[in-house]
Amino acid sequence: MQLLINVANALFNIYYYLIIAEIIVSWVPDLQRTRLAENVHLLTEPVLAPLRRLIPLPGIDISPVLAIIILQIARRFLINLLLQAGNV
Repeated sequence: MQLLINVANALFNIYYYLIIAEIIVSWVPDLQRTRLAENVHLLTEPVLAPLRRLIPLPGIDISPVLAIIILQIARRFLINLLLQAGNV
């Protein structure tokens, strides 16, 4: 069970860092045209786009912040679920 928890944590951490990378790339125009930035965008956009549509703020994109908060909640929920399943 601990292995499953570690894998889940690792996947959440990877996605967290992808969102942070997306934020950094959005601030640096020269980075936006790189292949790495395109890949990061492809991986994060399925989560960020719906959040952007949910709370549209002109000139301010808070979708990465919302995504990080939702990911943290989902992580805690999943880890607690796995811990409870391991205790049964």
